[in-house]
Amino acid sequence: MTYPSGTWTQANQTGSYGGAVRHASARGAVSRVTFSGSSIAWVSTLASNRGQAEVWLDGQRVATVDLFNSATRTRQVVFSRNSLDPAVTHTLEVRVLGTKLGKSKGTRVDVDAFVSLPPAG
Repeated sequence: MTYPSGTWTQANQTGSYGGAVRHASARGAVSRVTFSGSSIAWVSTLASNRGQAEVWLDGQRVATVDLFNSATRTRQVVFSRNSLDPAVTHTLEVRVLGTKLGKSKGTRVDVDAFVSLPPAG
């Protein structure tokens, strides 16, 4: 996992994979993972101060994810994609938008983990 742009901060968080997450709030922060496999998932945190991010897969925008929830929920799969060509190296990016919806108190986006299934064989 790489953080090629923006400011990402590591924070301890009970309930997360490995006990910590990386987070950013400003537009333009990007987290990237390159993988070979048939499936990928982004694991994050939902909470009352979370914002929105775009998900890009292999150079194409495939989703906008809103991480707001009135109660904090850790280890949540907020995006997943299956049936990918396992013979190809893929790139998944989370791009922080710096935006929020309605009741959210912030624009924070967490990256807890990326989970992929390796090619069968």
